[in-house]
Amino acid sequence: MKTLSTLSIVVITVCIILGCKLGGSVKSSLPKEAYPEKIGKYKRDSAADYVSSYRSFKYTALENPSKTIDYSLEIYSDATYAKKKLDENYVCSKQEVQRQSKDTAFGKEVVKEEVLKDKSGNAVGTIVICRQKQVGSSNRLGYYFYFVAYSNNNLLSTFDTSKNYVEKIPSGELFEFIKGIPNNTNLNFESLKPEESTSSKSKELLTAEEFAKFAPPVKIAQKPYLKVKVVVVDDNLFGMPIGGSVLGIDEKIVATMQGEFQSIVQIKCEKGRKIGTYVLKSGVQIPAYQNVCKISIIDYTIPAVIAQKTFINSDLYESETFSEGTTEFVAPMPYEQIEKYFDTLSVTSALAGL
Repeated sequence: MKTLSTLSIVVITVCIILGCKLGGSVKSSLPKEAYPEKIGKYKRDSAADYVSSYRSFKYTALENPSKTIDYSLEIYSDATYAKKKLDENYVCSKQEVQRQSKDTAFGKEVVKEEVLKDKSGNAVGTIVICRQKQVGSSNRLGYYFYFVAYSNNNLLSTFDTSKNYVEKIPSGELFEFIKGIPNNTNLNFESLKPEESTSSKSKELLTAEEFAKFAPPVKIAQKPYLKVKVVVVDDNLFGMPIGGSVLGIDEKIVATMQGEFQSIVQIKCEKGRKIGTYVLKSGVQIPAYQNVCKISIIDYTIPAVIAQKTFINSDLYESETFSEGTTEFVAPMPYEQIEKYFDTLSVTSALAGL
């Protein structure tokens, strides 16, 4: 039966007293300035502290409890081992991205990996930025969850925003959170730049209702144009995006993800003047009206309404099918007129943001 040598026992005893693990993690020396009670607009949830063998924290936005950032921190015996654990971490690493790409259609991707330096220009570790696609719906653009992991000498920090299904956290907001940690004041985070499109709007638009209600100043351009990619929204149906086959806009330039659009096309259709009457076999009369559609084109990079045009459909079919209880009929949307209009617009190919 093998027994521990006196020297081994002494080494283990010393490590227990000092709180060390040779080639591993050190649990007793985490700097308090690395996890303060408040970081910017976020406050630490004390109930979430120390939920596992390493220290893991949940920070909740002060003004919006539905927005949270999961932040974990671990200290290791040396910088080499911290870098090794960075390469293996499950939040944001090339190894994790490769694993997820095999498991799901929308796995994580590494946006950037580079040397992390302090403000004196000295290399202190490595930083990795990842994102994961969240597919949009008929009235909401898709968006990305962002993740960051970095080693700073013998510290490993990871940040996860993927729990926010109700209210997403933009990359810029996560990056400001990281920069606001007191322990990071000496680090150079030049690589932490927002990936969402830039404009004078402080809040990035996401839902169809937000796009429909967006009303910047009117500055009509001499020649109307579209900057791709484009969001098309119907103020009545909140259907977004509308496919190119409907309005003649090529699907390739229709935005599907937040941060990639530069133009917004708003469609607002309403009942016009009466143009006829349908008479049912029962003798019931159903008045028919024009469909009057106003198209507004917004250059979101200014932002401003740079074109407005109204289209009217006064054409009715000789017969229509009506459901029970119908009291009036509005002519179809003037699709052909609108398609011809979009064919005349110049299109620029520069993408916003990413």
